[in-house]
Amino acid sequence: MTRKTLGTEIQSALSLVPDDALFVPPASNDKGQYATLSVAIPPEVKALIDRTTHEGIATGKFPWKTPSELTRWCVLNSLRQLATIADDERLALPYQQIANAVEDLELTRTQIQSLYTTLARELNHLIQIQQGDAAQALLQTTLREIDTLPATPWRAWLLEELRVKYPTLLVSRPKPADLHPTSGRDIVKTATRTRKKKRAGTVAQFLKRRS
Repeated sequence: MTRKTLGTEIQSALSLVPDDALFVPPASNDKGQYATLSVAIPPEVKALIDRTTHEGIATGKFPWKTPSELTRWCVLNSLRQLATIADDERLALPYQQIANAVEDLELTRTQIQSLYTTLARELNHLIQIQQGDAAQALLQTTLREIDTLPATPWRAWLLEELRVKYPTLLVSRPKPADLHPTSGRDIVKTATRTRKKKRAGTVAQFLKRRS
């Protein structure tokens, strides 16, 4: 999954602020949209913002005419500084890595669930019009594609759901190894039973022809 880095997103957002408004950023974007931010700060900081604003108006040293203008500049200026270090892997925080993993899993879940819903709908339609062979072919093709997906809990869930919901369409497909592991001994037993069944059928057919 391609995901923008924090530094890239910050730079993209700040690029919307006109160059001539870097010190007095607008309160809304070019579409007139804005959001409000309510934050608690120590009273000493609030007093400092008010004093800076008033002295700026009185002396002309600063361009801000209201505490809101100064606060907006402080926020955007801090974001500009953050953009220079946000993508430094040496400063990456553990929770960012966790957030990325969770987002990847969420994307996988939504894609798998969407695939299951679409596939189940088409299989049900084919079954309703008695096109079992076409339904089986569709399912087998889809399963081959599913086998190429990364082994995630949602991939395992999808395979199990299809195995339970469409057992008759999966008669020729072995159970997924990651869900139902089969030992070498079990494989030998299965092959032996199959050979015995074939041999018994051959003897029965021979006796039937002789009678």
